[in-house]
Amino acid sequence: MSVSIGDRIDDFKVLTLLGKGSFACVYRAKSEKTGLEVAIKTIDKKAMHKAGMVQRVTNEVEIQCRLKHPSILELYNYFEDSNYVYLVLEISPSDFLRWINGKLTHSHMNIVPT
Repeated sequence: MSVSIGDRIDDFKVLTLLGKGSFACVYRAKSEKTGLEVAIKTIDKKAMHKAGMVQRVTNEVEIQCRLKHPSILELYNYFEDSNYVYLVLEISPSDFLRWINGKLTHSHMNIVPT
């Protein structure tokens, strides 16, 4: 099973793919109840287990739940089904996403706002 544009994840309609890695994808999605736009990180459980990343993902969720800072995207919710772990995150401003599209160089890292 995979997530596609237009699919529904919980209360959210998947709008676009923002990025992907070896065992996770991040989508822009919109709550059908509130209209709130969020980023949903979908972590493939099979790939996560195969890569031995279960503890790392667990740690990521535990840490993200405790972090509260204006420069850190807020974790609104997390849940799972038989195929994925889902992290529902605050969406980064679109102008910043366009600016950061692609890999950062070391010189870029020095000017990222804190």
